[in-house]
Amino acid sequence: MPIKNFSVTNRILGIIFTFIFLVLYIWVQNSKWASFITYDGFALGVFPKIFLLFSVIFSIGMIFDKYSNEVPEELKKINYQAIAKNILMIIFCVIYFIFFQLIGFIIPTIIFLFTSSYVLLGARPLKLVCFSTLVMSVPIYIVLVALGII
Repeated sequence: MPIKNFSVTNRILGIIFTFIFLVLYIWVQNSKWASFITYDGFALGVFPKIFLLFSVIFSIGMIFDKYSNEVPEELKKINYQAIAKNILMIIFCVIYFIFFQLIGFIIPTIIFLFTSSYVLLGARPLKLVCFSTLVMSVPIYIVLVALGII
């Protein structure tokens, strides 16, 4: 069921995104891991900082562009369920990152992949979701080890 009178313009989205990306940039800048130098001499936080800076720039562009007062067609059809799923996914990501740091890779990754794909995305059948969760954990682990994160 679409939300009635939900008129989010590009300008409002730009303001929201700018705020979110600035907060994330400040968090990354102040995180210990961002200045961690990997085995190849590269700071771990360089790419997140670059991504967030470009995101801030493009979000500011949304505030001042010629379409800033328009309501995108997609937002005219938005419903509460879509908003709730996006908020839950953000919450799951935060919980995943916290538990990843506290207890390690395996358990939080399997739980995160399962809940995000089965519960939020609605992937079915259950056997396939369980199998793909276990299979996808392996390449993620290999990449994180190769990057020196684990």
